[in-house]
This record gives sequence, C-alpha cells and structure tokens, in this order.
Amino acid sequence: LEQIDANSVVVTSPGPEDGKTVTALNLAVAAAGSGQRPLLIDADERTQGLTNLANLANVPGLTDLSATNDDPGDLIRRWGVGAHTDLLFVPAGSSRATDPARFFRSPAFRKAMPTLAANQELVIIDAPPILAVAETTDIAHQADAVLLVVREGTSQKSLSEARTRIAMTGKPVVGYVYNRATDSTRKPAYGYGYGYGYGKPKS
Repeated sequence: LEQIDANSVVVTSPGPEDGKTVTALNLAVAAAGSGQRPLLIDADERTQGLTNLANLANVPGLTDLSATNDDPGDLIRRWGVGAHTDLLFVPAGSSRATDPARFFRSPAFRKAMPTLAANQELVIIDAPPILAVAETTDIAHQADAVLLVVREGTSQKSLSEARTRIAMTGKPVVGYVYNRATDSTRKPAYGYGYGYGYGKPKS
C-alpha cells in the first residue's frame, strides 16, 4: 500500500464464497501483528460476515449513519481477535438497509468514510463480491485501492469482468490473493463459513 500512497483498501472478489471476508480479517490481524493499528470496516451489508464473527450484529454501525448525526468515529469498536490482537472495527450496523445499493450512494456514507479514515494508518474495508451487487463500486470510490481475492477455478471471463468494474472506479488494484487452492496433503487450520445471500435484501 505504501508504494501507491494508499492507506485504505477495499477487499472484494469476483463472486461469493471466494474467501474475501477471511482475507480482510487476516490482513488486519497481520497488520496489527506488524505494529500497525488497522481499522477494519464491514461494508458487506447483505451478509455481515465480520459483524457476525465479532458477535456485534445488534451494535450500531455503518447502516445507522442515515439515522444519526453523531460523529462516525463513535461507531468504532474494539474487537479482540485471539489472545493478543485487538482490532479497531466498524460493524455493519444494527438496522438492515432495505436498499444497500442506495445506502452506499448516500451522502451519509460518503461523508463518513473520510472521517473514519482520518488519522488511521490502514483502513481495510470488506465489501461484497464486485460482480454480484452494484454497491461495491460505490464503496471502492471511497477507498484508495482494491485488493482482489480470486478463488481457484475462477474463470478468466469473471476475472476480466471484475477487473473492468474496478477500472471503472479509477482505483488501482493493489494486489491479488489466490485463495482456496487445492492441496490434498494439508488440512485447514480452522473452519469458517456463513450463508451468502446476494438476492433481495432482508427487511
């Protein structure tokens, strides 16, 4: 990130279940382990994977911006990940957005992001899959760069379409994470999963 003068990055993927949420979390943990103080933001309103992992589903977060004039910085929580890692974290929000795409185009969201990023060394934003929903490009507009998580087996067509959509935002791709490569000799260190649903948002 330092090479492109960026301190905020959106983590996304071409499609669901590519592992971008775990990648965002691991990136934040790695940054914290190297002495940085990252801010992790759950902007995947439709699934709220990080928020569910942190058990903060009913805590005010991003989607509550439209209902309050409070300082966005008040939404930052502390999330203890493991015994020695303490992350700064903004959950998805206690109120589900009926139209996530509209919310992420709202003045409330656009004004909040610079405030949240102010004085932060690194901001990591978990966004929805870029080919699945419209709002990911709007989220990327509020960051400096994009990290693309690509699962083994992703088609060249999907990868090309993802790159095209990212290019439309004008934000550089800071890198790629090749995820879920098949290796029959290794077992996963931990399990993680939750139901993706990029159809009609829940009310």
